[in-house]
Amino acid sequence: MRALLALALLAGCFKPSPQEGFACFGQERWCPDPLTCQPDGTCRSSPGGGDGGGDDGPGPDGITGGPANIAFVTSGVFTAKSLGGIAGADEMCHQIGKSIGHDGRYVAWLSTAAQPAGMRLGNASGWVRVDGLPFAATKADLLAGKILYPLRRDESNTDLAGVVMTGTTPDGNGNENCVDLTSNSPAEVILLGHSDGDINRWTNDDEGTCDLQFHIYCLQADTNTIVPIDPPTGLRAFLSSPFSPGGGVGAADTLCNSDAMANGLGNKFTSGLALTTATMRARVGTPSAPWARVDGVATTTDFVTIDGAISVTADGLHVDEQVFAGALHPDQVASSGSDNCNNWGAGGSTSRLGQSTRATRDDMFGAQSGGCGTRRVYCFEH
Repeated sequence: MRALLALALLAGCFKPSPQEGFACFGQERWCPDPLTCQPDGTCRSSPGGGDGGGDDGPGPDGITGGPANIAFVTSGVFTAKSLGGIAGADEMCHQIGKSIGHDGRYVAWLSTAAQPAGMRLGNASGWVRVDGLPFAATKADLLAGKILYPLRRDESNTDLAGVVMTGTTPDGNGNENCVDLTSNSPAEVILLGHSDGDINRWTNDDEGTCDLQFHIYCLQADTNTIVPIDPPTGLRAFLSSPFSPGGGVGAADTLCNSDAMANGLGNKFTSGLALTTATMRARVGTPSAPWARVDGVATTTDFVTIDGAISVTADGLHVDEQVFAGALHPDQVASSGSDNCNNWGAGGSTSRLGQSTRATRDDMFGAQSGGCGTRRVYCFEH
């Protein structure tokens, strides 16, 4: 198990340091470098008691503070009916968790009318991915869509940016769900999320028919804790306040710096917009470490590997909106003025757009197209 997880961690090539406070793996009590297994059974950089965060105290289900709960996407895919209902789905998550050294109670993020996922989590709170990076600091944050690193790691710590069936709205309640997980008819549908998404898109971004197979999310539900978040370091990236094209790229840069200064972030920011003469990457540069959101989540250095979506504004608001980009990829120039609102000046009508809540390159930047009304832009420190 230790060798398997070590290989998986290396294959994942994640840049941020592992989050402290999650349970040691298996009987070997193994932790990813540079953490070591402490006497309390948690992975930490130095000895210490507790979970490194806080706890909300015991709830009516008896759950108390402790190490953070583990959450993952299943590597396998299933039809809704094949799961055997809520009990069968929860048990499958339990068996997968047990196989990677995290035995305990698990909740499949699936809902029926009588057993919605949010209710089945009970008093459980605080989740990290299997690589130790924080997914949701608390249950309240989870249900409010305040996702940290998207849940795009499967049980073996393999990066898995895919479609996940949920039948669950962002607040943890059930909705379209293959008739309470009993139907495999192509005439019935289930809500789908994307594992690279945050806010609502991790759980409610699309719908699929019940004859198809999808991944599912598994959330451990053994402890009630607050997962600590490392403060941001290095350069920052954030989502701007609304921007209306017309004044060229300089107006967007000015808006980014105005937002930054209003929130104590200085005035060295460039808007993430492509021109017909310059790529977005050429405009914003390539830092030596990932740009970080104001909540401490690392985003990207190279616009290829995306650790977290740039879905948070300079004042800490989580926003799910389309974002002006101007080209399909950050390394491409706008093919014409129709890709970037006439170089962000007067008279433009269409643009390439990204989605602030997706953490894959195309979806984050230019996969969509739309008009030149008021939208936000990405802002990058230099």
